[in-house]
Amino acid sequence: MILGDKKRFYGLFKTRLAPWIISAIVLLVGLIVTTVLWRDEQQDQVDNLKAKFEIAADQAANNILGRLNAYKTIMRGVKGYIDGSDAVTVEEFRTYVQALKLQDTKTGVLGIGLVTLVPNAGKAKHIAEIRRSGLPSYDIKPEGQRDVYAPIVRMEPMTAENLKALGLDTLTVPAARSAMQRARDSNEVSITSHFTLAQDAGKSNVSAFVMYLPIFKNCVKHDTLNARRSAIEGFVDVPFRINDIMESLRGEFAQDIDLEIYDGKEISDQLLMYHSDNQTSKSRLAAGMLQTQRQLDFAGNTWMLLVNTTPEFVNSVSNPNQLKIIAWAGSILSLALAMLAWILVRGRIVAKNSYEKLFSQAGEGVLMLSREHRLLDANPAALKMFGYGREELLKLSLP
Repeated sequence: MILGDKKRFYGLFKTRLAPWIISAIVLLVGLIVTTVLWRDEQQDQVDNLKAKFEIAADQAANNILGRLNAYKTIMRGVKGYIDGSDAVTVEEFRTYVQALKLQDTKTGVLGIGLVTLVPNAGKAKHIAEIRRSGLPSYDIKPEGQRDVYAPIVRMEPMTAENLKALGLDTLTVPAARSAMQRARDSNEVSITSHFTLAQDAGKSNVSAFVMYLPIFKNCVKHDTLNARRSAIEGFVDVPFRINDIMESLRGEFAQDIDLEIYDGKEISDQLLMYHSDNQTSKSRLAAGMLQTQRQLDFAGNTWMLLVNTTPEFVNSVSNPNQLKIIAWAGSILSLALAMLAWILVRGRIVAKNSYEKLFSQAGEGVLMLSREHRLLDANPAALKMFGYGREELLKLSLP
């Protein structure tokens, strides 16, 4: 009884379940292959995105640093012009700065200025000389008596904004005083921490910087620290706003990255001085965006760049349609192969069943022989005709 049940189950498997099981296996294998190909493509796109993102971050950092170094070159040119002249008038300085075409080339610089050191004993004489040079309303500000003053005596181009800076005693601005001292002692360009310029008085959230390059008395050695402190005469003064420098760099690196710039080595809201959009880096990380950092060390100060990808950047680098194509094409092909497997297996079973039915129901005796003329099978009519049982007949050998 058990043996009969097994035979019936095996027969049921062969006739009904086999096509479905084989087609399911084909479908499963096809979907597994599709999944592997999809994951490989996804990983390739992730690796490509990371590589392109790192390149974009490097481009942003290098372009910012390159622009700051360009300012340094301009400042050295101004210093050379001053050192090579006995005296520079307002008009001569204006002509020199105009020749640089800073506004036309959109460098991001507000202007180029000169700072001169004035002892308290020479304050009145200094003010009188500057007024006679064509600036009748010039005065040192803020008011008050100090041992030494460091007023801005030139600032070109002479715009309404830059007029506000003339006469400002830069030693009264802590960030400027610290940067000038570093510049004097090192005989190199030094940059301030961010603060509000005199040009931006009354404005809020305007981060700006000033770069200083020392000017020493002519024909006086300044190859030691003490000599430099004794020979210092003034500074080349180059102010700029961080927003202006970033606007001047538009198009020189990927604009679809999210860029935050911090004044210092730490990343905190208090040190944030530039953000390319209004979405926070935390929200971008939560959305699965990539993030990287770059540290810019320049002229005695450090800026930290925090760079994030954006959906626009991801779409410009990756091809999400490629993943969809692989998924849809693989699924459709797997389904088609599974259907074909079902049709083939089902067709074979139907054909075999038809043959077996025809073989067993034939009215004439039919024998099935091998190439060696050995009996392989006989239908019921043949068994009846020869008078043998099936097993008995198959044991016989033909001459």
